[in-house]
Amino acid sequence: HSRGALGALMTCLRAARAQGLWSTTEESAWNQLIPISLIKQALVHKHEQVRLDALGLVCETHRSTEALSQQEIAVTKFFLPYNLNSQSPAMRQQIVWLMRKLFSRLRDSSQVLYKQTQTVHRQKITVYEEKTNSQHPEVMLQQYKDFMVWVCDRLLRDLFPGAS
Repeated sequence: HSRGALGALMTCLRAARAQGLWSTTEESAWNQLIPISLIKQALVHKHEQVRLDALGLVCETHRSTEALSQQEIAVTKFFLPYNLNSQSPAMRQQIVWLMRKLFSRLRDSSQVLYKQTQTVHRQKITVYEEKTNSQHPEVMLQQYKDFMVWVCDRLLRDLFPGAS
């Protein structure tokens, strides 16, 4: 039951990111290291561990305040429909554990972003620093809110008698 090169790549990237050797604070970071299409391929791989390593790559970071990129939100939204109804209790447990990490990161980075919006408003700055590749904090907070609404809708839609 070989997980192949893709499995090895996900395992290595996940470990590197969790140790702080690779950060995705800029949107371009993902595409510079690995194509998103490859991550999506891993997220629906036939081997559970490859899928979990790919999700771990998205969810686990060295800093809990590292903001979620649009790409991380998008691949998480891609992952959930394919894997929510897993028959394996161990797989479901790992998904919950990783999603808790992602939600904690979302909460922690939201607090940082909120403080930034307060600073921006106090200084009456209308344009967020253009020299950075990051988005305006208020835009990111709205993206977080939209993501959480999507997650809740998705979970409630998949809740029915007999669902795992």
